[in-house]
This record gives sequence, structure tokens and C-alpha cells, in this order.
Amino acid sequence: MKKDFYIYKCLKEIHRLLQSELLENKHLGILLILNTPGSLEHFMVHTDPDKVRTIFNRILWHMLEYTVRGSIELGYKLGRDDRLSFYVYEPSGMNAELLNGRAEGAEGALLAELNSMLTGLGGRAWVEKNPSGEKVFWFTLDILPPGSRHREADSEPEALSYPDWKRKTILVVDDVRTNLLLLEGFLLPTRARVIGVDNGLKAVNAVKKNP
Repeated sequence: MKKDFYIYKCLKEIHRLLQSELLENKHLGILLILNTPGSLEHFMVHTDPDKVRTIFNRILWHMLEYTVRGSIELGYKLGRDDRLSFYVYEPSGMNAELLNGRAEGAEGALLAELNSMLTGLGGRAWVEKNPSGEKVFWFTLDILPPGSRHREADSEPEALSYPDWKRKTILVVDDVRTNLLLLEGFLLPTRARVIGVDNGLKAVNAVKKNP
């Protein structure tokens, strides 16, 4: 189910749960590394966190079929088109005999499964090799602003009320473009005029031009 949540906190929880599963299943030679950009620590999105968790889980356990030691890095990045891209780096200690056998077919089946799960989230999954020759699993999904709602065919519309600020002008200043888009999305239902700028000098000039 889609809902509002902090993506950074979601990944921290995924890392904690996966690490616990590794210990419970005696995968003591695997080091799970979480790499998340600090600038997105307070970045909230509207999508399905359960599917995000499930996808990471499926990729991790696929890798554990072919390795008993090494480090697995997972994380996410924000692309130029304001899309979140999640990744999982394959550990370096993969079992060569297994890789030459059934791993390739299992990988194709896994990607088909992941892409099926991502259909309703506007994303896709794929595998690529990094410069050192190791494989990286990637998947993307649409990042809707918090408060986004998609009415289901059999559901009743939610009763929401917003202040009427159509006579107000609001200045938003932030050097992270996604934060500007996020705040503008929050303010859109109020009908306020929103001016977004990315630095202090532009903010001063905006105030002079729009008292």
C-alpha cells in the first residue's frame, strides 16, 4: 500500500532487518553496508515501502545463493530527473562454479519478478557491471510528493480541507531542488502564489520585487 514515509528511515530499517536475518541464518561471513546520501535524510516520498523492502530482500537472498563471504552494499541515489535509483552491489566473493551454471537463469527470473512488482510504482529493475566487473542490481520508482493520493475504483474520496491562501505570496528558499518541489507540492492546494529560489541573494531580490 502506498503511503508517506521518509526514504532514509525506510532504508535504515531495511538494513537492520536484513542484518538480523543474516545473523539468524548463520551468514557470518557477509558484511552488509548501507550507503545513503545525507542530503536526503529528511526526504519524504509517497510510494509503497513494503514493496521496496521486499525487492531488497529478494535481491539479497538471490546473492546469498552464490556466496558465503564478502560485503554487500545497498543504497540509493537521486537522479537528474528527480527519480530515486536503488542499488545493491554484488559481493566480490561469488562462487564461480555456481555462476557458470544456474545463476544466469535465476538472475533473469529474479528481474522478471522485480519488474512485475514495480509495474504499479512506475519503475523498473535491471543489472549492470561496474568498472571492476562486479554486477550491480538497480531499480527505480516514481517519487510522488507526500500527500499524493490515487483514488481506487471502489474507495471513497478522502475529505481534506486546506486554508485558502490565494491572496498570499510565499517565498521558499532551498538549494536542493527536490525540496523546493516538495514544498511547492505541499502548498499547491492552498492556492497561494509560491516563489521558489535556491540561494540567499535570489531570496533578497525576490522580496524586493514581491513585497
